[in-house]
Amino acid sequence: MDRGARGKAQRQRQVRLQRACAAVQEGAADPASAGVAQDDQRRYVQQQQCQRDLAVGWQRQRAQQATPEAMSLWGAKVFIDAKARAGATADRWLQMRWDQGCEEVLDRSMATVFVVVNPATLGDRNRVAAAMLGGLLCSPGHILVYSAVGGAGSALKLKPALNIPRFILVSAETSRRHKPMLDFMRRVHEVALNAARARGDTNGRPRWRWFDHSAEDQRKFLALADSRRGRHRSELVVLSTRDELTHLPQRCTLHAFLNHIFLVDARFTRLGMGPR
Repeated sequence: MDRGARGKAQRQRQVRLQRACAAVQEGAADPASAGVAQDDQRRYVQQQQCQRDLAVGWQRQRAQQATPEAMSLWGAKVFIDAKARAGATADRWLQMRWDQGCEEVLDRSMATVFVVVNPATLGDRNRVAAAMLGGLLCSPGHILVYSAVGGAGSALKLKPALNIPRFILVSAETSRRHKPMLDFMRRVHEVALNAARARGDTNGRPRWRWFDHSAEDQRKFLALADSRRGRHRSELVVLSTRDELTHLPQRCTLHAFLNHIFLVDARFTRLGMGPR
């Protein structure tokens, strides 16, 4: 028998042994009837574990070294913060809108890109609007020096929290303390809903539903809570203080809820040097 035939026969025996070891490990065959020795079975288990460890390590290394994708800004609605606008001349902002095909808006509830001085300290309203709409928070250097691989500054892409179903009940004390912020959140929700209706987009429309602290709304909320089981219980949100609505599930403060909906999309996030 020549060398090629011996190698082929050896590979066939190895494949048969691996299949027999897999059958024994899954419980589909008996070791004695399959002709698998204990050492062969142990060697097969170690080999499979080594392959899994190598695959996990390779995936982790690939995720760490992956280059973020460049988010297309063509046709995006851009809101420029007042402090960020002062960092460049009016001609540069005009050139940016011409080059990128962007549309500047003065209402942040309509924007998809938020230009701030530092995405780490962006302000409450910019943070809430970007988290609800899934906007892109970027520094002026990112959008002014944009290329095919992204700009030079920092960019933080968020996941749209409005796409996750939530039933939100607001207590009386929370409505009194945080009325401006709650009114702003309802406005962002309304603008996004009207925009989805105008596009005829049924899949991308907001999936939040607001409930007041009235007795009727509380009864409706309790009826929804009784029908929610398992993982669907996370769709219930009760914004209240510590001493309010203790009989309702899923209670939290407004501050905790806003931190919860701030979800980063790592595909389009680029970290850069911020201002000192």
